Amino acid sequence: MWSTASNYRSPREGTVTAKTRSEGTDKAAPAKEITSPTTIMVRASGLFVLVLLLLFGVLFIKQALHDRVRNNAADAAATYCQYVLNGSFEEAAAMESANTTSVTAEHGRLALATPASSAVNMRVTDSSISDDELTASARIEFTGVQNPIAGQEAPTYSSSIELERSSTDESWRITTPLVTTVEINMPVWTPALLIADEEVAANEASNEESNLPTWTTELTLYPGAYTIGAHALSADLNIAAIPERVARPYGDNPLNFASTITVPLPQTPITTSFKPFVVLPDDAGEALKANLLTLLNGCIHNNKEESNLCPDFTRTLPADTQLEFDRKLGVVSFPTTSTFRIDIVTIRDPATGWAQCSNITGTLSYNEEGQSTIEELTVRRCGQK
Repeated sequence: MWSTASNYRSPREGTVTAKTRSEGTDKAAPAKEITSPTTIMVRASGLFVLVLLLLFGVLFIKQALHDRVRNNAADAAATYCQYVLNGSFEEAAAMESANTTSVTAEHGRLALATPASSAVNMRVTDSSISDDELTASARIEFTGVQNPIAGQEAPTYSSSIELERSSTDESWRITTPLVTTVEINMPVWTPALLIADEEVAANEASNEESNLPTWTTELTLYPGAYTIGAHALSADLNIAAIPERVARPYGDNPLNFASTITVPLPQTPITTSFKPFVVLPDDAGEALKANLLTLLNGCIHNNKEESNLCPDFTRTLPADTQLEFDRKLGVVSFPTTSTFRIDIVTIRDPATGWAQCSNITGTLSYNEEGQSTIEELTVRRCGQK
């Protein structure tokens, strides 16, 4: 009997059955993803580029703002220069850190005959600014409007304008004013220099010390042509302007005479020394001779008011004597403004034939109207010591 045969399981079948159960209950784990080196480099490069773009953007904005401030400083310098060239001196002085002109901006404006803008053009050629944006510099180029000599280019000069401010919220101030210090040589017979009818300089030497033909003063002025005045010591003088050598009145005072000086731009190779006036000495000499003849003839005619000045020879001449000077001789000179001398002059009376060769010296004084008075008089015969 094979009753047990139905319960037999072959080893192969069991194995197969066990294997099938295992496949039905267990699942395989997913494989781990690995990033390639190329991908890492691409990602790092992108991040680096982004950082660079951000950095360059910040620097670009910062530089743009810096350039904007620099351009503002250059514009301020150009505005200042334009004020100066146009003769707007008060506006120019208001932009300066300190008004360094020895003549006030108002006087300069009143004395201005021709603004510098009629002779030159200007433009900003370069500018720079400090890192803290508190100091700046602008290079200004000035070009002559007219060609002085045919066939030559108009002259071009440049000047540096320095600016400063104490904080970034303040306006720019000019620290290098566009001014020039000029030397003015005045005749000793003009003891005062005038601008806008006011005395701006005077000869400090007394009459006794004024033994030089000129005295010198300095003025600091903006560029441009100015009309200045000279106050004459004597009404017998004609003060002529140079180079015209023509006497030009200045204001209502007959003792004031006018001339013109042209102040150049700073740092230009143009003279800054001027001799704007010249005295026509013959007028003073002839006036002195006329005054002397009036005095001498008054002595002869018993004018007691002149007795303290009368030379001895006048007391012995007839009362009707009328003296005159021989024009062929007699050189008048003024060692100082208060002293005079006439060398080898012949005093004569044509009616009687009386004549005397004389050397005359004396002193003078002047009133406010420029009228001279002989204070002392000495007449010696030629050869007499």
